[in-house]
Amino acid sequence: MNNIKKPEIVVIGGGTGLSILLKGIKTVFDNISAIVGVSDDGGSSGILRKEFGILPPGDFRNCLVALSNSENNLIELLNYRFESKSKLNQHNLGNLILFALENITHDFEESISILGELLSIKGKIVPAALRPIDLTAKLETGTIIKGESNIRVYGEAVKEIKISPDNIKANPNAVKIIEKADLILVGPGSLYSSILPNLLIKDIKNAISNSKAQKYLICNVATENGETNNYDSNDHIQSIQNHLNQNIFDAIIVNNNIEKFKSENNVKPVTPQYNSEHTQIIYGDVVDENNRIRHDSNKLADLIRNSFKF
Repeated sequence: MNNIKKPEIVVIGGGTGLSILLKGIKTVFDNISAIVGVSDDGGSSGILRKEFGILPPGDFRNCLVALSNSENNLIELLNYRFESKSKLNQHNLGNLILFALENITHDFEESISILGELLSIKGKIVPAALRPIDLTAKLETGTIIKGESNIRVYGEAVKEIKISPDNIKANPNAVKIIEKADLILVGPGSLYSSILPNLLIKDIKNAISNSKAQKYLICNVATENGETNNYDSNDHIQSIQNHLNQNIFDAIIVNNNIEKFKSENNVKPVTPQYNSEHTQIIYGDVVDENNRIRHDSNKLADLIRNSFKF
C-alpha cells in the first residue's frame, strides 16, 4: 500500500487564465482545489447575477470544464451559448444549469459539487466569497470606473482597484483549503479584475500570508489593454505589493519566450523584469505558440511540477 502523502495544490483566480492553468495541472497533480473569484458582472453571468442575486456562474463553469474527464459532447453541451431574439440570447447552458441547481439546493457550493460529479472532475472548486463582489477602478488618468465589465472600456491602464463591500467575509471553505495547502498558485489572469479582487478579501490575504505552503504568482505573458498597458513582470508584482502592503509570494513564474510576439491593439509581451532578494524568479517558456497572449497549459504545468519541491 502506498501511503505517501500527495501535495495539496490550491489555485486562486478567475477568468480564462484560471481554466488554462487547471487544464494543465490536472495532468501532473492529484489533489487540486480552485478558489474562484466572484466579481464578474458581464455577459450571461452578469445578467443572472443582477436579476437573481446569485454568484456569477461563468468562471465556475469554465473551471468545471477544465477539470472534467467527461465526454466531449457533454462539455460542448455545457459550453453551448444560445443565439436568438429571446431572453435566452447569449446565455450559456452551463450557467443556466448552475443557476437551476442553486435554486434546487439553495447552496451554490453544493450546485458546483453536483455538476462536478456529473462531469467527473478531478479536483474541487469553491467560491472565494459567498456573495458577489463589486469592483471600482481608478485609472492612471484619475478616471473612476465602477463594475468589472467596464474597466477595460477606456483602454487606459489601471492604477488602483477596490472591492465592495470592503469588509466582505471570505468563504470559510476557501480559507480552510488555503490552510491545508502545500502549494498555492495565484494567476494567471487579468491583474485588476481577476487576481487582485480575491487577494483583497482580508481573510484570503491573511490565510495566504500565514500559510507555510510554497506560494507562486504566475505572471501574465501579455499585457492587457485597459488594465496593464505597457506592464513588465516587475509592474505586476509591484502592483500586488502596493495593494496588499506586503509581499505574499515566494516565487514568480515569468515567461521568457517573447521573441515571436506580434503586438496588436496595444497588447505587448510582458517583458521579464524583476529583481528581489526575497522572491525567487522562475523563468521558462510557458507561452502558447498558437495564441501568444495565453499560457500553454502543458508547458506551465511542467514548469510548476519541476519547480515545486515537496
